[in-house]
Amino acid sequence: LCPGTNIDDVDRGDFLEYHNLIRREIARGQAQNNAGKLNPAKEMYELVGRNSFSVLLPKPKYSNI
Repeated sequence: LCPGTNIDDVDRGDFLEYHNLIRREIARGQAQNNAGKLNPAKEMYELVGRNSFSVLLPKPKYSNI
């Protein structure tokens, strides 16, 4: 899936899960910066794995980020 790299599907899935965990914290306004917490996102895309590649897809407006 990633020719010439040592990244397997398990590592790729772990990265995807961690990325979206951090994304959710930022989107909900729970992420810290040096001045306190970041403002929540109004619309933030989620990284979604699709077979051999990952894409950014918008979350539906009615979901709980």
